[in-house]
Amino acid sequence: AASRRAAKQLSEPLRELFPNGLPRRLLITGSGGSGKTTCTKQVAVEACSAGFQRLAHFAPFRFPLQELAPRLAQESGLNPLYEFLNDAYGSLQVHVKALEIADSRGDPLLLLLDGLDEAHEHRHQVVTWLETITAPHIYVIITSRPAAVDGLALGN
Repeated sequence: AASRRAAKQLSEPLRELFPNGLPRRLLITGSGGSGKTTCTKQVAVEACSAGFQRLAHFAPFRFPLQELAPRLAQESGLNPLYEFLNDAYGSLQVHVKALEIADSRGDPLLLLLDGLDEAHEHRHQVVTWLETITAPHIYVIITSRPAAVDGLALGN
């Protein structure tokens, strides 16, 4: 219920784009230099600023797929994200704890997965892994250049 409510409480420009609320999966495509990475960073900043007012209580986590994708072959669910954050920041840092707390409470999570096109030979693994992310409180925005998604079965 909280995640559905959060998905519908968007800022005015996002409400215009998504009148029924943020979709659980959103693919943003664009050519190189079009602002896809900047967009994921801005969404994360907006979700963290002003008491989450602009993106309605989402806890954002941004991951570069070039670095994350190789970890996805053997893991499902959020496990690869915990491992990535642990390796990048250490298990006692706020990143790992914030993900643990938000997920355990069922708070709306916004996973910003940047650069499917940069995952190269791991693109299919990314798509397969995304199918394991089924919890209703988890939303995913993924970015890519258009050519990288041609022929991929992206499903929901």
